[in-house]
Amino acid sequence: WADDDLIVPVPPGVHPRLLFTRENLPSLRERAHIPRYAPLMKTLGDSTVVLARELARAENDSAACAALAKDALFQWGYHPKRCREAALYYQLANDPQVGQTAAAGFRFWLEANPPTDQVVPRESWGSQEYALAYDWIYELLTDAEREHARRLFAAMLGQPTRDMLDREWFAFGPTVTGRRISGANWM
Repeated sequence: WADDDLIVPVPPGVHPRLLFTRENLPSLRERAHIPRYAPLMKTLGDSTVVLARELARAENDSAACAALAKDALFQWGYHPKRCREAALYYQLANDPQVGQTAAAGFRFWLEANPPTDQVVPRESWGSQEYALAYDWIYELLTDAEREHARRLFAAMLGQPTRDMLDREWFAFGPTVTGRRISGANWM
């Protein structure tokens, strides 16, 4: 593949984006204003408004804060999805206020997790929602927040997760990690 130029080298000091580069943004922002994409932009905008409302409620109400923290840590919860949607909306709308809302939602997730020095590998289904949000709000985060997020993502992909995937044959089939799982060789 290296001979086919499928890998685009990232210059030093540039954040390697997952789905689109900074150079792609002007074109994506133009396309976001095409009427065909209006429903998508409305959905992203509405989700950002809900996220801002939830964060404001959590600031003033300890029960709402606890409920939001629980949802923030649940892989398939609403908070991870709203963070991702707000971060994408920030990139497409190029609105600093939207970026601050997305970053605040991401920071809420960071704070709901253990502090950086207490992060340890654990079983996890990962967090593609937060990984994408991280990618799209990268420049809005401090170095300490980025480090905390990197440690959390790395902890989610450690040995406990690989061991779990070997056991969770019912979710992905008995050879998800390339090894046969005893008791699951029914195929």
